[in-house]
Amino acid sequence: MSVLLASERKYIGISTDTKPSLTRKDAGARFYESDTRREYIWTGITWVETPEQSVVLESLDQYHVNDIDDDADPMYFGMSDKDGNWYIMEWNDANGTLRYASGTTGYAANWTGRAALTYDYFHEVF
Repeated sequence: MSVLLASERKYIGISTDTKPSLTRKDAGARFYESDTRREYIWTGITWVETPEQSVVLESLDQYHVNDIDDDADPMYFGMSDKDGNWYIMEWNDANGTLRYASGTTGYAANWTGRAALTYDYFHEVF
């Protein structure tokens, strides 16, 4: 049985728990398996295991989902914080990869040009 920390959209459970079924508007929610110490992020469609960067991931809690483009592969998830910092996740389902691009200004223009951005591994971008 997983437990929701409602104000933070974080779920805690163990690896045998069924992860919650969420909607697209819940993209960015996190699930932490206390027995394996693995963390997953809800993309708006599925749960994806995050890189082992939990300290950095906690600093990303300030970001909120702005846009989702899940019409094709790859899919894109755009997020920003109150100061205009942003990142876009590119999830390539066919390749099984999750890559990131980030910036400090110009979210709207970068979201529009998301397919042409340079994406890299989490540890390289953050």
